[in-house]
Amino acid sequence: MNGADEVLSALKLRSRIKLEIVREDTGEVVLDDVSAKLLILIRRLGSLLKASKALGIPYSRAWECIARVERAVNGRIIEARRGGKGGGGTTLTPLGEKLIEEYIREHVKVFSYAPQLPEVKGETPTPQQPLTYVGSHDIAVSRLAGIIRERGTQVEAHWLGSLKGLAALLLGEGDVAGIHLLDYESGEYNVTYVRRMLPGEASVVLGYERLQVLASREGLGLEEALDALLKGKLRLANRVYGSGTRTLMKYLLMKRAKELGISPADVESRVKGYDTEFRTHDDVAMAISDGRADVGLLIEGIAKAYGLHYVPVTWERFDFVVRNSILGSSKINVFINTLRSRELKEILNNLSGYRYDPRNLGRLLSL
Repeated sequence: MNGADEVLSALKLRSRIKLEIVREDTGEVVLDDVSAKLLILIRRLGSLLKASKALGIPYSRAWECIARVERAVNGRIIEARRGGKGGGGTTLTPLGEKLIEEYIREHVKVFSYAPQLPEVKGETPTPQQPLTYVGSHDIAVSRLAGIIRERGTQVEAHWLGSLKGLAALLLGEGDVAGIHLLDYESGEYNVTYVRRMLPGEASVVLGYERLQVLASREGLGLEEALDALLKGKLRLANRVYGSGTRTLMKYLLMKRAKELGISPADVESRVKGYDTEFRTHDDVAMAISDGRADVGLLIEGIAKAYGLHYVPVTWERFDFVVRNSILGSSKINVFINTLRSRELKEILNNLSGYRYDPRNLGRLLSL
């Protein structure tokens, strides 16, 4: 055996075939091994959160998988299941079921066996289930979660973006969603979206305001940056689909395009990086800092932390949404009391780009 043979023998290499279901017209991947197993586990467990845990992937990545498949097929593949134990959960739509049937059929053709799924173990009962936060990435929420943990309640935080946070509440898979969604027709933050997506099912807990800025390495002005983006001269670090920041970026680009006589239909194709998805404000700042992107929207505190140049864009409302079915529960009471606490107010007073009205912080707004 020569040296090369010895190296290969030590590496213990083997071949592996991957199965992907793709669209013939575009070549776009519709289902791969991870997304297919995720859908099968959703069908089995009745929960996207439980399916992601069983598969060993972050909840945020599970939502990204779902969003990618739904964009590829231009249709919904999961929906809320009403009633039943726990009051709901997640189920596949008829389209989701058909996709899984197709994947399993092709898997059996190629490998002669069905997809192998991880063993699903029963959840260990705990005296108190953790408070599950779903929604937008935010510095103050991270600090808020820290205070709640110090008070003895466990917290799981999943940075999904505002719209996916509301969707998670709709599925019964979150306790509190943090959102900052502006209805550009009414000029109202958050309430319009809650009424539309969770009519009669949720209430808003008023939060605070934070400053969104346009950050760059070069100290660009807002109009200057928007013009350069629309001309394809700069690369954008954009946030995930469904995030309030991505929605604001689209609004700014569309408004400027109209002023320049550019068709709204051409905006997304003109802007380099528009279809990228950065999960957090830190990810956007890092991409700008290391040169993978030129500009992006993020909150002031993170732009400062990364030493980026920035210009103010808008103060936005950041509120919290709670399902009515768990209002009054111990963990929601802990959340609201902590939101109103002196400790959090001191944190907000010292965070750059945050402000609040002490009369409204933590006030419950029934819809």
